[in-house]
Amino acid sequence: MVKKIIDLRNDGDLDEAVALARGAFDAAGSDTDLRRTLAREGKDVAVKLLERDRGNPDRREAVVSALCWATETMRRYEAELMTTERDRLTIPAEVVRLESLGADLATPCPVKQPESPPPTQAPSMGSNGVARSTPSSTAPTPPTEGSVPNERPSLTRTRGQIAAGVSLIGAAAGFGAGLAACFAARGPEAARIAALDQRATEAGRNLTDDELAQVHAADDRYVRLSNGGKALGVFAGVSLIAAVVVLAMPPKNTAKIRARAVGGGVRIEF
Repeated sequence: MVKKIIDLRNDGDLDEAVALARGAFDAAGSDTDLRRTLAREGKDVAVKLLERDRGNPDRREAVVSALCWATETMRRYEAELMTTERDRLTIPAEVVRLESLGADLATPCPVKQPESPPPTQAPSMGSNGVARSTPSSTAPTPPTEGSVPNERPSLTRTRGQIAAGVSLIGAAAGFGAGLAACFAARGPEAARIAALDQRATEAGRNLTDDELAQVHAADDRYVRLSNGGKALGVFAGVSLIAAVVVLAMPPKNTAKIRARAVGGGVRIEF
């Protein structure tokens, strides 16, 4: 199934690939691994469909439908299917990206609204015409003095915080790759200097002016590569430390301060 979706995407049959991914995701049931794979592949096809047909007004309905399905599916992935640290770092940022793409189309995909609470039962009337209160098992019990409130502050990391951390990790990886490339490129320059010196030594002579010029040029390149590699190494280290700091920051406290009357005074709750 997944291979067929990939083949359809590679062949340009994006509408059929999206439809197949949607049906397969709904039919996957409790197969968590398959649902994760279908969500990711379906999202990639939907984004590719958007990139191809964004400017075609005749294709707007198909583009919006595919993008909104991908957004809702990745929201479900974020809420139900994340198991690895990589998912926790990348999926929230991907949801933010999809929502941003939807906003760019001026048709942000709807967010599932919470279910409405059941209607309150009307009070029954007594024989004397006075309303009689009916006990409810769901009625909240007022807190007593000295009791510990059940509510706890809602602590959440913002998607912006996660996206910034992921971006910094990517930057650190890029700088690290540049560092490796610089130090790898120094090898041929050092070998060139050694070869020129060995040639002159075997011939029992000093280096010629041309050979000296080549040695100096190779040495300059070696120094530049060394300095560039060191700078990239510093940038990589700083980016990685910044990413750790951003991701390790205490979650944002979204609790609200509440005040209520207790006896003859006022209790302030956080």
